[in-house]
Amino acid sequence: MGRRTSRTSSKSRQGFGRNTLKGMGVMRPARSKSGLVVCKVCGIYFTGKRWVHSTKAKISKTEEAGTHFTVCPACRMEKDRACEGEVVLRNISPKQKQEVLAVIRRCHAIAFARDPLERVLRVEERGKTTRVLTSENQLAVRIGRELKQAFKGTLDIRWSRNDEPVYVVWDGARV
Repeated sequence: MGRRTSRTSSKSRQGFGRNTLKGMGVMRPARSKSGLVVCKVCGIYFTGKRWVHSTKAKISKTEEAGTHFTVCPACRMEKDRACEGEVVLRNISPKQKQEVLAVIRRCHAIAFARDPLERVLRVEERGKTTRVLTSENQLAVRIGRELKQAFKGTLDIRWSRNDEPVYVVWDGARV
C-alpha cells in the first residue's frame, strides 16, 4: 500500500503546533525595529520570545529610539484587577500575621526572580480574612503549601475546569 498523504496543506495547519500561544495574544507584543520591547510600568523587557529581567544596563526611554514601550501581561492584570490565583488566609492570629506575610513575600521574591510575570498582585485584608491575588496559579498553590508546611493548619486547593483562578484556602486554626 502507498503512503497516505494529508489533504491539508502546511499553510492550513500553521499555528496549531505545540508552541502556539492560542488565545494568549497579550504574551507577544509588537516588535520594534531594535527588537526590544520594554514594559513601561515595571521595566522588564521582551526578547527571545519571553519576558525577562533587565540584567543588562538599565534602559531609559531616551537611550534607544527604536525601543517599543508597552505594558507586560502581569502589569495589565494588576491594572485590570484580574488574577490567576487566589489564596484566602483564615484565622491568622495577630502574633502570626507578620510571619505569614513574610512567607508570602519570600514566595513572591523567589517566583519573581525566576519569572518576572509571576507576582503577588495585591493583598486585601478584611477582618480576620486576608486575600492574596497572584498572576500565576502555581504561585498561589506554592504560597498555600509553604504556609501549611510552616504553620500547619488546613489547606484546600480548588482547581477550576474553566479559565478561572485556582482557589486556595489556608486556615491557620490549629487542628
